[in-house]
Amino acid sequence: MSSSGPGGLWSLLSFPSVECIEKPIVTKHKGAKRRYYNALGEQMDNIELNVANARVYIGGGTNRLISANAMKKKGGYLVYWIWAVVAILLLICIIKTAT
Repeated sequence: MSSSGPGGLWSLLSFPSVECIEKPIVTKHKGAKRRYYNALGEQMDNIELNVANARVYIGGGTNRLISANAMKKKGGYLVYWIWAVVAILLLICIIKTAT
């Protein structure tokens, strides 16, 4: 029996063709690639959502800083008035006890 002829040993053994091996590998690669890009797309959606939420928080924070600054200015004058009233009351008490 010759191993090089049409009826040789190699024709008796059935080896899968390259296409049969390649097709599942390519299919698995495409599936993995698709899952990777889907996950990447979801991650991009999350990033875009976080940026939009950050924009809202920054806007709200800016508004709060503006109102806090206005309250600080108003509150500063109020403290001065309170100290003035306390000083006047203290002077009245000192004058009353001295006389």
